[in-house]
Amino acid sequence: MTLRVEVPGDKIVNVESCKCKKNYCTDVAKNESKFTRRLKEIIKDTWDTRTKITVEPYVICYVLPSVLAGLAVQNLCLEKSCLVNLKYDERTCTSIMQGRTHNYTEQEKSVQTMVAGMTAWSFPLQTALPGLMTLFVGAWSDRTGNRKAFMVLPIVGKLVSVFGLMLSLAFFLQVGLNETALIEGLPPALAGGRVAMTMAVYSYITDVTSDSERTYRLGIITAILTLTRPVGLALSGIMTKRFGYYGVFTIACFFYLSGFVYIVLRLKEKPKKSIDNDNSNTIFSLFSIKDLSATINVAFRQREGSRRLQIILIMLAYMFIVGPVLGEAQMTYWFTRYKFKFTEVDYSLFLTYSVLVGSVGSFITLYLFSKKWEIEDSAIGVFACLSRVAASVVYALAPTRTIYFLGPVLDMFSSAGATSLRSLATKLVEADEVGKTSSLISISEALVPVIYTPVYSKVYLSTLSTFSGAFYLISAALAVPAIGIFLSLFSLRRKEIKEMSATTNKTKENEVTRF
Repeated sequence: MTLRVEVPGDKIVNVESCKCKKNYCTDVAKNESKFTRRLKEIIKDTWDTRTKITVEPYVICYVLPSVLAGLAVQNLCLEKSCLVNLKYDERTCTSIMQGRTHNYTEQEKSVQTMVAGMTAWSFPLQTALPGLMTLFVGAWSDRTGNRKAFMVLPIVGKLVSVFGLMLSLAFFLQVGLNETALIEGLPPALAGGRVAMTMAVYSYITDVTSDSERTYRLGIITAILTLTRPVGLALSGIMTKRFGYYGVFTIACFFYLSGFVYIVLRLKEKPKKSIDNDNSNTIFSLFSIKDLSATINVAFRQREGSRRLQIILIMLAYMFIVGPVLGEAQMTYWFTRYKFKFTEVDYSLFLTYSVLVGSVGSFITLYLFSKKWEIEDSAIGVFACLSRVAASVVYALAPTRTIYFLGPVLDMFSSAGATSLRSLATKLVEADEVGKTSSLISISEALVPVIYTPVYSKVYLSTLSTFSGAFYLISAALAVPAIGIFLSLFSLRRKEIKEMSATTNKTKENEVTRF
């Protein structure tokens, strides 16, 4: 059909009708249908993802409150030593807690001396017991298939600890520093602590995932363990200052209870393995001498070439690298309070900054050095130790906060030392020994505070008035033998590779000469 349109002053225009047969209502309906289908797919994928979530919320509920409450516990110990043990007046203790110690230098020194003395025995207690349990827990869990028990026990230990700390607050003047330290540290240690928790979580994920999904799922757990710490550190100082002890401990208690309820009601336990001896499934079978000897035998049994020597050297190097980190961890808060007048907020921000810078350093070493450039693990270890030496010297000698904050930048590669040692160890053992090797390294990590924490505490107390940062120089000194071990491992690995290459070439020559 043609329309005739007459416009005044203009000629008549013929307007052709649209010949297209497009139905706009149908197109809109189709688009809406596509959108609806896409929305349904997203909802379905989200629901499927929810069904795949297993231990991840539990890990958050365990790690986050531990970090959140950590600074509050340190402050509580400081206040207990001041008011209860040393019986200073409230005005003096308030000034010390707020960092206004210019007129109370001697009192601050006395308080820190008492707290550092307590740390010398309490921290090894918290780590040694779980470390000893690790010798048996992993093998028992493998035999019985029971992973859930060692997720429930550690969080129950944390709950008991938090309730005990609240009672310590309620009866503040009746419960002293040492009693508070026992209440805070002993229940989690007897329940296996973080060592048992991580073992159970990683083992459970390994049990319930396929080979194709396993790396991804284990990576998620590792990411949660890594990222939860800086979040907790960033919030700990602010929450302690804003909500006080009761507020922080109540929040921690809520998280622990949520984790406990979740793991009991939500987590489906894997069917237990059938064992010929029924008694092997009981808690009494946990402490098996056979499992203990099998774990220790990994390090000392005869191996091809120099591999046994390399494993022993790796264990020694691990103690030289991890020990100083754990020894420093307990002294850094007291040192920064004493020298730089840090408040709890200042300290939590410093730790957050340190962890974030360290994460960047770990990414660089793992992605660039190891994956992209394929640098030898032992060479990465040497670089990590040099990074540690430089940072320790800066920490020890820093005259101001600004210089002290440069320390984490120099220290950003040091964590690669422990990672490279673990990587080296797994390359030296058989496939069925990797778990025992990891367990042996974890035991070393748990037991070294028994040696290092008292030493660092003693050095800090002895040099508090003269050179309070002297304990950092111990870390620098211990990195030197670690460098020597890494160089030895580099030499042994190169020699082993050459021998293997020569053997391969000789075998090929023999194959050729046969014809």
